Amino acid sequence: MPKIEDGCYGSLKGIALIAKVLAGRCRMHYTRVAAGKGAMPEDLTPKTLTEPPEYVMDAMISSVTNPVDGECQVSVQINSVHVENGFYCTWLILYAEDPDEGEVPFTALCLENEPEWIRPASSIVGKLAHFDIIAAVGDVDNVSATIDPDALVTLESVQQLITEHGRDAETHQDIRQAVKALQDKLGGGVVRAERIELTIPAEGWEPDDETGGVYAYRRDIAHAKVEEDMVPMLSVLPSSIGVANGCALCTTASTLSGALRVYAESIPAEEISVSVILLGDVHSREEITIPTVGWEAGNDTDGLFPIHIDIVSEAITATLTPMLTILPESLQAAGDCGLCPATQTMDGTLRLYAKEAPATPLRARLTLLDASQYSGPSPAPGPSYSLPAADGTTLGGVMVKPGSGLQIDGRGNISLDTAGSAEVSELFNGSKADKGQE
Repeated sequence: MPKIEDGCYGSLKGIALIAKVLAGRCRMHYTRVAAGKGAMPEDLTPKTLTEPPEYVMDAMISSVTNPVDGECQVSVQINSVHVENGFYCTWLILYAEDPDEGEVPFTALCLENEPEWIRPASSIVGKLAHFDIIAAVGDVDNVSATIDPDALVTLESVQQLITEHGRDAETHQDIRQAVKALQDKLGGGVVRAERIELTIPAEGWEPDDETGGVYAYRRDIAHAKVEEDMVPMLSVLPSSIGVANGCALCTTASTLSGALRVYAESIPAEEISVSVILLGDVHSREEITIPTVGWEAGNDTDGLFPIHIDIVSEAITATLTPMLTILPESLQAAGDCGLCPATQTMDGTLRLYAKEAPATPLRARLTLLDASQYSGPSPAPGPSYSLPAADGTTLGGVMVKPGSGLQIDGRGNISLDTAGSAEVSELFNGSKADKGQE
């Protein structure tokens, strides 16, 4: 079937409902919005779609407005606090109440060409995804909706309510203070997260002088959304993993004003596609040095990481979430000593774990996130970060079991220790001889 363009599509049942409303049989009332992660079946069209392909969850209706005559704008939110497993949202369907059939699909929003990534609640960075569904209502002049009480209100919505109720924010002190408080909450002290996709070209690399010779080359990729004080989290897309491994692309990047700087041991043979999450307005970010001395034995990790060290800083509290990024020149040494990726914050202290003390001081970037800035329940007392174990659907940590044939180097690259073709042939022929086969 032909490619469906992203956008809003009215349904056949929705068109029939408009006729019933205009005939005075009922009122136009939107009941809910459902989100899905699949592709539309071949035998259906947006007008005949009754539910989102591969339904995941219901979204929250936050407001209903009338931007132009004949159209209704329904604002929808998905808060990652309510998401168990992350997914790419490809379809949203708005439902309305029909006097004859009950709940019917009214408008479908297609996002298949540019799906929106919805982070899970376990993600270190929360997300509030916002969508606007434009629904055609014709001559219907009165539309209502079931507004979710958990939806977050925006500053514009509050100002609109003030105007609709005939109040003047310039003369009503209590309303003016409420708007100011909301503005401060929405505009200040909140961690921003931008997800961008970049192509790292195979040309334009230059010799590097920042990593002490660990990485021979670097490349700056310009992007308007990158700011110098942001924290980058780089992931290589599956189609480029082979090329990235071939040039030993560094997993730690640096942010400049308007550019992302990446490092590699050699120039890549072809371009590399990566996804980058940029964190901005974090609680604090600083470069630290992890020393070689001062490590102590402990049993916090049941022997997995037998030693730890406490780094003292007045900026650290138990409620802050730490992100420790080892800088490129120290990645090899960090891997050699078995530095644990999970850290623990306590009041005035950051605790790091390792299998053995590093041979040389490690340079790292410590980013502290304030969990209280996110919507949802308050964090429980105790360690502010715990790396979950990976499973079939959850991103997390893995441990390489001795004797499994898997090996991991100091940069976090996993390889399989396989037998060569000659060894396999010898083993196979020996096995046949033992069994008396020719």
